[in-house]
Amino acid sequence: MQPIASINRGGSNSRILQSCIGVMQRTCSLKSSASSSSLLHAVEAENRLVSRRLLLSRGLRAFADGYVSLLLPIYLLSLGLSPFHVGVLATATLLGSGVLTLGVGFYAHRFEYRTLLLAAAALMVATGIGFATLTDFWPLLCIALVGTANPSRGDASVFLPLEHAVLSDHVQDA
Repeated sequence: MQPIASINRGGSNSRILQSCIGVMQRTCSLKSSASSSSLLHAVEAENRLVSRRLLLSRGLRAFADGYVSLLLPIYLLSLGLSPFHVGVLATATLLGSGVLTLGVGFYAHRFEYRTLLLAAAALMVATGIGFATLTDFWPLLCIALVGTANPSRGDASVFLPLEHAVLSDHVQDA
């Protein structure tokens, strides 16, 4: 067997070797472009799926938040709370939601987004259960401060910075 240096000296062996290397490079580049193309399609499909799930969950949550903003004051008044107490609870929910949103906005990059979204959803469920089962003002005030209820008409909650971060990871630049 000849060493590679002796093949590369020139002549017909060198031309054959160069043509073989060229064929191998073209074959590898074709395989590489085919695999990168299929990988690109898979990534785009996953990005569309994540975006659809996120938009669907946001739409459902906006629908539920709209009802909560209408029904929460009526529910609290039916519990026998005064209009002043209802106003304090509404203010506490806005204050708690704002602080929680700022906190998540500052520290979300340190955690996995899916985990934070699931934790926010669990907190939302716990807030709803707390408002449904408790009837006294002080426990409701604690739930309002810690929970994710948002009695405003806008959808500014703990989910907003998380959704923006997830969308920025899964949407291509224009």
